[in-house]
Order: sequence, then C-alpha cells, then structure tokens
Amino acid sequence: MKQSCYALCEADMDMMGRIIWFIETHFGDELTLDEVAQAAGLSKFHLVRAFGMHTGQSVMRYIRSRRLSEAAKRLANGTPGILDVALESGFGSHEAFTRAFKDRFGVTPEAVRKSRSLQDIKLVEPPKMTEKYSEITQPRLTSHDAMLIVGLRKRYSDATSAGMAAQWQAFQPHIGHIDHQRAK
Repeated sequence: MKQSCYALCEADMDMMGRIIWFIETHFGDELTLDEVAQAAGLSKFHLVRAFGMHTGQSVMRYIRSRRLSEAAKRLANGTPGILDVALESGFGSHEAFTRAFKDRFGVTPEAVRKSRSLQDIKLVEPPKMTEKYSEITQPRLTSHDAMLIVGLRKRYSDATSAGMAAQWQAFQPHIGHIDHQRAK
C-alpha cells in the first residue's frame, strides 16, 4: 500500500516536497541518509546540499528535531512512560533521550510531562510546502581528465578532529615537490 501511495504522491510533488513527505511518512522508522537520498532520487551529496540550502539544517538534524518535537507533544499530553517515548523516538536509553531533549529544548522531558505544557519550547514542525522549496536544481554532471589526488591519510573522530590542522601542517612541506603538480 505504501508503494502505490508513494508513486501516486511522487508525481504531484516537487523534489523538496518528496523529501519532506518521505521523512514525515517514515518518521518511526530508522531512517538513514541513504534511504532519504534514494527516495528523493538524489545522491547523498546533492541531498545534503539542497536540504541544507532550503531548510538551514542537515537532514539528520531535521529528523532528530522532528522526533524530539513529537516526543515533547506526547509528554505534554501526559504520556506516563518517558522510556517508552524515548524508544519510540529512536533513542536507545532514557539517558540519551533526556540529554538530547534538554540540549534541544533547554528543559528535561520530566519537566514537560509534569507541566503538561509546551510553552517556551520551540518545536520543529514540518515546513509548509511553498514555492521556496520547488526550485532545487538537478545535479550537473561533468567530465574531466583523470587526476591523481595526493595527501596524507589519517582517520579522525569527533574527539580527535582537532588534529586535522597538524596534518595539514605536516603536508605543507610536500607542496611544490610532487610530480606533475598543477598550480591552482
């Protein structure tokens, strides 16, 4: 049933509309960037670029904010189990959910449930489909001669990303001494 609805709705929507529609209709699923890109018919690169340009945030941040917003609504309506809301929102633990919730809204889930109010909480709602979202340019494909890219290889995590500057410094003495190097 979802497939036929998707095919029917897809014909009537622009690209950004399809992206938002797909995210909103697969809200409870564990969505990946690959799945959203495939549903939109875009590469991950183009999806990230276009979505960020039109919404001001990344795809995955939008999904997380939407899930937290819906969780806040359930909590304000008196849902008894915070852990149930956390699990339904894609979080593996009460602690992870509480930390993300507080980072997003500045209050704890317990406080929202207790107050039964969304006052002073900035929820993220799905954007209205306006002309603003209708003009995403299609990716431009170009061909170039083959090229060899040279660099120093090292992997970084969020915790070690500060080391990237040192890697660039380590590479600088090689600039200008690489065979067939072209100036910028």
